[in-house]
Amino acid sequence: MKKTVLLCVLILASCCTLASAQDIDELQKQMAALKQELISIRAELAETNRTIAPPGTIAAYMGKTAPKGWLLCDGKTKLDDPKYKDLKDTIGMDTVPDLRGVFLRGLDTEGIKVASEKGRELGKEQPSAFERHNHDGMTGSNGAHTHNNDAAKDGGLLKHARYADRRGTPTGTDGNGWDRGELDITQNFKIASAGAHPHSIPYAGSGTETRPVNVAVNYIIKF
Repeated sequence: MKKTVLLCVLILASCCTLASAQDIDELQKQMAALKQELISIRAELAETNRTIAPPGTIAAYMGKTAPKGWLLCDGKTKLDDPKYKDLKDTIGMDTVPDLRGVFLRGLDTEGIKVASEKGRELGKEQPSAFERHNHDGMTGSNGAHTHNNDAAKDGGLLKHARYADRRGTPTGTDGNGWDRGELDITQNFKIASAGAHPHSIPYAGSGTETRPVNVAVNYIIKF
């Protein structure tokens, strides 16, 4: 645009050497009109730019440095400079937001789609969370093994109930069973305590966070 204005000035200057005073006056008027038109065009372009991407617009950007008119959303740039006034007024913050390593989520202050979002404020960061759910599984196998029983130590009770032998003669009791009769044994006992101990539950997770497949970009904001 500056080159266009300079070219116009050079053309008019060359014409002035051959033109009369009246022609020069007319050319000056045309230059003034052209200057006003250029100013108007510049203003329209600026307004169009603001309409397409108003202050506060956030975009995903694959570059390492922000383009002209934009700032990286890294939480570092202070918005004290007058040129950032529109952005500061829009977002209500003194510093650009820090969007490094986070996802953006649509605001749902009324909790219409997500009840837990009700009352949340614009621009507020939300900590990670994992929705309540159930898992079916088994504890880890400890292999084939036995548990000890110490009836006397643990207060267990061992009883032998004897019956008459085949001849109907009452049997005695000596705790060893009877060759002549039938022995019916009732045992009441406790398993020895193994003490408090855990059982492992195998799981496949190994990451330090829960995330979807993603690609790294820079977020930038328009000022």
